[in-house]
Amino acid sequence: ERASQLLRSLTSRCLDRPDDADAKGLLEEFVRDLLLLLGRPEWPAAPLVLTLLSKLLCRRMERKAEVAVSRRDSKDAKAEREEQAARLLSLDLLGQVLAAG
Repeated sequence: ERASQLLRSLTSRCLDRPDDADAKGLLEEFVRDLLLLLGRPEWPAAPLVLTLLSKLLCRRMERKAEVAVSRRDSKDAKAEREEQAARLLSLDLLGQVLAAG
């Protein structure tokens, strides 16, 4: 339960601000660290955390854009770009997890 809450908080913080390089770097480093811990007996929860994180990233990939494509004002275009950037980051991280597995 707590791990799930932590991961939801971390992913929403990082994916809701895809233009923030620090937030993006934090999530990327977290995934890299988890991948390094896979298979180590000192960290038996690493596969579980990676599984939970992967599910959250998949949900983000499936999430429909909250912005109507038909509207063309600058605010909507920016929100659409941010959503696309978040999906690309999710896809990149999922690729890293799958490549390691």
